[in-house]
Amino acid sequence: MLEVRCSGTPYEIGHQHGAAAKEKVNGSISFYEDLFQEACSMNWEAVRQEAQKYIEPLRNISPSHIEEIQGLADGAGVDLLDIIALNVRTEITFSLYTDDPTTPIQTDGCTGVAYRQPDGQMLLAQNWDWQPKQAPNLLICHISQPGTDMPNISMVTEAGVIGKIGINSAGVGTVLNAIRARGVDNTKLPIHLALRTALESRSAREAANKLYKMGTAGSGHILVSDPREALGLECTSIGIKEISLDNNGALVHTNHLLLEHPGVDEPGWLPDSKVRFARMSELVQDKIASANINHNSLFELFKDEQGYPASINRNVTAHRDGTTTLFNINMDLAKRKALNIAYNSALRQSKSLAAELQNLNTKPQASPSEIGNVSASIATFTKTLDDYQSLARQEIVPKKQEEAFARVKRFRENLSDFRGQIDSLKKAREDAQHQANRTELLGRRPYNATPENPYANATTTNTHSTFQPRHPPQSNGPLTTGSPDEMREAHAFREQNFFSNTNQALDDYIARGQAVLGDLGQQREMLKSTQKRLYSVANTLGVSGDTIRMVERRAKEDKWIFAAGVVIFFLFCWLVLHFLR
Repeated sequence: MLEVRCSGTPYEIGHQHGAAAKEKVNGSISFYEDLFQEACSMNWEAVRQEAQKYIEPLRNISPSHIEEIQGLADGAGVDLLDIIALNVRTEITFSLYTDDPTTPIQTDGCTGVAYRQPDGQMLLAQNWDWQPKQAPNLLICHISQPGTDMPNISMVTEAGVIGKIGINSAGVGTVLNAIRARGVDNTKLPIHLALRTALESRSAREAANKLYKMGTAGSGHILVSDPREALGLECTSIGIKEISLDNNGALVHTNHLLLEHPGVDEPGWLPDSKVRFARMSELVQDKIASANINHNSLFELFKDEQGYPASINRNVTAHRDGTTTLFNINMDLAKRKALNIAYNSALRQSKSLAAELQNLNTKPQASPSEIGNVSASIATFTKTLDDYQSLARQEIVPKKQEEAFARVKRFRENLSDFRGQIDSLKKAREDAQHQANRTELLGRRPYNATPENPYANATTTNTHSTFQPRHPPQSNGPLTTGSPDEMREAHAFREQNFFSNTNQALDDYIARGQAVLGDLGQQREMLKSTQKRLYSVANTLGVSGDTIRMVERRAKEDKWIFAAGVVIFFLFCWLVLHFLR
């Protein structure tokens, strides 16, 4: 799958998503345009009108998400309503379906499991079944918001959809089972934005409380877990009901409601949902009974094809409705890898930089290209350290956080040493170049070949040159001539000497240019970091673009009011002096 890394403000995150996956976003729009027509008898214009209903409610209950959606639309070069339609596709497909669709909408079949291991740590996994036409439009999205208290997020999603199935740096994971039930309330949070809200939480209970407060616009089962607790949230437009782990520490869910939801119309949809629920429950309990369930063995359960095609795994697309298992996700929430991956990356880069600098220090003089390569590696290492430090701040285990901060401190010391070494190499090269220029200037003679005098007789200063004539002319003065061959050879020598000096000068200019570019790159990174902090502060204070523009307009209006007041005041003074004097 394509991996997209997004960082910054909500708008910037969306824009990076849209720009990096532009073709896939358009693929998602095309896929759902056909699906909505088949399942709901709605053309794309009708879908856009339905999406329009969500804009104002989302601005009220989830402004950061609507900003991200706007950025995504701009980045992909599509309309805002197209991206909103993708993010409310559950509400449209499963809540506004027709009784007699053009084609059957048995297009899902997801099976999710949460399990608490004997040591208390949670496992979370799911098979995601959907139409294979949408498979090319899947991607892995990594999201970070520096300067905020939001955890970093990694999720598998459909291009254009900002919330889906994944895990965050606090160890909170989510999976989803589609539920087909009538009814939609567009004043509440769409299911996929509810998933994103859960992934922006630091615990399963925090995620559940957020969703209880905001409610969901449509129906679906969100299984949310952290390293110690898992909660099954059966969501409908009427309300949310919670399922806890059973006595063996397991929770299994498929595509039908397990609890009673008064007032909810859930007609029969997937005949195999109850079959898969029973089969997975059986497999999980067997593994528990044999004390043989862990991260790896849980994954094996999702390969089960008993009862195919109504099976947990649908690896072969033989369904008449086209459903197949597109991916499996298996999360060990207590042993999330994000922090370790960042540490390993920083360690690898640190060792590589140390080796490169050691190699350069053994050379008499480093070339400009070698210095430029190491400078670029140092800039990359700096970015990796910033990411690692951000993850360390979000670590919820005090001991691990303390260890991570200690590692960051050591890496920062290494970084300072690397910068000192590269600065020394740059200075040594500049000093050598300065000395060479000084020597050349002090030793220059009227007949030396230089860029200013390229065809001068250079035999007096380049007696050991490769390009020196084999038989230099015997002469007592610069006007003495030799044979034609000797003259041609001497002329060629002067040209080669000129080219050699020119190449050396160009190398010097390139070295200076690379040094300037390196400095500009560092300045650019500092400015980007400052800009992100400013955006973060603005978001924290609730200052949106619209608010800023409103303040600017108000300031301009106040200026005109002040000017008018001054004019009226002086006019009043003149009238008083003129008529009452």
